[in-house]
Amino acid sequence: MSAAVGDVAPGFALPNTDRGVSSLGELGDAPAVVVAFWCNHCPYVRAWEERFNAIAREYSDRGVATVAICANDAEAYPGDSFEAMTERAAEQGYVFAYAQDEGQDVARAYGAERTPEVYVLDGERRIRYHGAIKWRR
Repeated sequence: MSAAVGDVAPGFALPNTDRGVSSLGELGDAPAVVVAFWCNHCPYVRAWEERFNAIAREYSDRGVATVAICANDAEAYPGDSFEAMTERAAEQGYVFAYAQDEGQDVARAYGAERTPEVYVLDGERRIRYHGAIKWRR
């Protein structure tokens, strides 16, 4: 069963490209969290990459935390390996955490089926939006 709008978001603790751990529990003070399912090789991710980084930068000033999660199988998609993720994050200057869901457990818990796929969580970590990236200035 996947998470739906209004549900409390599934927790996670995943290794990230900063050699740390991205954990929903550690973001307790953030008024909102953006969880994006992401990967290196997806043309749609690449099309949004610069703008999504700008969104994360703009909203981080307001206390919003952003975490991108790659759940792709690195054997099937070598360009999505943890090493490649680390390189991509550095090359693109990601201002958001980029974490690996190697077993795809988090993606399954959320019900993520594509990239990029976004979940916006409120301060109580309830899912308030699920869908495509949307940004209006």
